[in-house]
Amino acid sequence: MYNLNPNRGIPNKCLPLDFMGMYALAGREPDRRVRGLVRQYMLADVVRRREYVRNITVGTKVERAVSQLPHILPDYMMVFAVPVLAHDPAFTAHDNVQQLKVVKQCLWFILEPLITRNDFYCYGFYKSLVERMKNHKDALNETDDSVNYKLWATCDLAMSVIWARSSSFELRDFPSDARIPTMYFAPQPDFFVNTRVFLPPELQFQPKRQAPTETNTKAKKRPRQDKDSENTNDVEPSEASETQIILPGIEQPPETELDEPQTKRALSD
Repeated sequence: MYNLNPNRGIPNKCLPLDFMGMYALAGREPDRRVRGLVRQYMLADVVRRREYVRNITVGTKVERAVSQLPHILPDYMMVFAVPVLAHDPAFTAHDNVQQLKVVKQCLWFILEPLITRNDFYCYGFYKSLVERMKNHKDALNETDDSVNYKLWATCDLAMSVIWARSSSFELRDFPSDARIPTMYFAPQPDFFVNTRVFLPPELQFQPKRQAPTETNTKAKKRPRQDKDSENTNDVEPSEASETQIILPGIEQPPETELDEPQTKRALSD
């Protein structure tokens, strides 16, 4: 399935960045030994490319080094892996759940060293990269909806993996712009924004909901009172008592301003 001979070019730095997109196919390799061997080659390729980027940023001008990053940085591996997976003959329908699970497994195979083993990982860069790919169409089959749907569904899967596996969601600046190769992605009309989700509901990313705390679910218990205690009253009046005390020789006050005392009323009569 997978030819390991081209990896001999890694020490000589003669492999193009396009080749790294082929690593994604090893994610569906059933032989664990072969899959592990490909992973070792991929990690070696990632490490050597990062070392090379570190060297050119120190020994050359900044402008020249930045212009070379889209052709060297292993973080651009995803822009080549997405079209490779979208054109995989085993991927026949964009809404086939079982096939999409395999594609998701292949995407995580290449994204794992880029996300978890990268001290300079930038969520904002990968988010911009996926959005830019999704706002384009397949360069080889621009008018074929089935191919474009598979391409966009692969982008949705890539974004769901990034959301699920990222521990930081900073939108800080990245040394290089999010560029995609025109050989594989054709531009859409101006102001086109692809906001549709092409994944079945069961494969769409669902953020984890935090369980409610105990203080929000359980009411506070009132402290129990001692039954043997004396001179206690467990009933609190809600308002002042309406009972009036009348003393001999003292007239009862009028209830309103219009009422007069009884004695005064008798004299007037």
